[in-house]
Amino acid sequence: MIESPHPGAGPVLREREWINLEWLIRLRWAAFLGQLGTVLCVEFGVGVALPWSGILPVLAIEVLSNAWLEYWIRSCRGGPESPRVVALLRWIKISVMAGDVLLLSIMLYVTGGVANPFSVFYVVQLVLAAVLLRPSRAAAVSLLTVLCYGTLLIDSRDFPAVLPGAPHLPRGQLVAFSTAIMVILYFVTRVTSALFEHEVHLQEEQALRSRRDRIEALGTLAAGAAHELATPLSTIAVASSELAHQLEKGQVDEDTLDDARLIREQVGICRRILDQMTVDTGTQVGEPMVDLTVGDLLEQTVDELPEPERAVVEVDDALRGRELFVPMTGLSMALRGIVKNAMDASPDGAQVYFRAEEAGDTLRLSIRDRGEGMNEAVLQRALDPFFTTKDPGKGMGLGLFLARSTFERLGGSLRIESRPGQGTTVVVDLPFEALQRRRGPLG
Repeated sequence: MIESPHPGAGPVLREREWINLEWLIRLRWAAFLGQLGTVLCVEFGVGVALPWSGILPVLAIEVLSNAWLEYWIRSCRGGPESPRVVALLRWIKISVMAGDVLLLSIMLYVTGGVANPFSVFYVVQLVLAAVLLRPSRAAAVSLLTVLCYGTLLIDSRDFPAVLPGAPHLPRGQLVAFSTAIMVILYFVTRVTSALFEHEVHLQEEQALRSRRDRIEALGTLAAGAAHELATPLSTIAVASSELAHQLEKGQVDEDTLDDARLIREQVGICRRILDQMTVDTGTQVGEPMVDLTVGDLLEQTVDELPEPERAVVEVDDALRGRELFVPMTGLSMALRGIVKNAMDASPDGAQVYFRAEEAGDTLRLSIRDRGEGMNEAVLQRALDPFFTTKDPGKGMGLGLFLARSTFERLGGSLRIESRPGQGTTVVVDLPFEALQRRRGPLG
């Protein structure tokens, strides 16, 4: 099976910054819950009295600041792209991380300073800075961390529970170290995984943009070739027709007459190829969107086929009446080309099956032929431009390539399933969300 990738979207740099900030906020919520659970366990489970006057303000600042960040992200996430937004995201990240270092230092200051086992969370802050920030800003956070640690070495409030020999200190050290390791492992792996998925979508978007550029260049080339060749071909056609007409009246040998007829025949073939090139590359980029139903789309596709009776349309009545908002000519042309390929691949007079069904939130259109199928080598190249298995003059190898481009512009995809001796099925998936009229506040 071969398929086209789903297109990705989003400015590269800004998306990375959003991903980093979103994961930082998630980690801060987890850190708050962990801190709250720890102090409650120490106070009420272990029975160690805590300095709540220093701890509660820190917890309150963490909750309020993170709640504000959540609100701000939801308000600005879908805003317009701007370099100032990227700069603002970076400053927010470094400000939040520097603030977290200071809040951790305050909490440690009132609970024994560096003797507190949870001072190991300074290492967590350094790892996060290395992952989320640019080198210069990560270095700034690291310097702040070192200054805070050094300050706690010099001065902090006494806290008997963390003094050497305290009964609960070993367990506290184990819990603090284990928690820090788990936080680092979880956060780093999840952030790197999210960034990797973003890079994959970016590569798919770049590949899609490259195909679109090639299609536009191909359309320009085809239009230029058709324009430049149409006039001389028309002249040749007129001259060859006149020549054949004159020769038919005179006393000439049959070979000369056959040559004149061959010229006229070959010119006709050239004209058909040019017409096909113009149709194939007419991807209808600027075509207006229109309202129609799934049934209308299927009928528009089949009715203009050379042999419409060979196409067996299968669609549920409920789906047939579902409304769409699509570029009818371009979409029906792309589907028609696939159905016509299926007819060409099938034996003479054999039927092909054109099925429409609802697959979750997707309109799935499948075209199945009764041909010989494709081997793996042909299947891998089936979507390449100018690749065809048809006889010369019967196809340019652009149909599937351009059809896939049409579907991808609608947020969809195309895949081909085929095995030698079992025919071929082309499956087109189009998300209903992209096929519906978007109604804004004014429309």
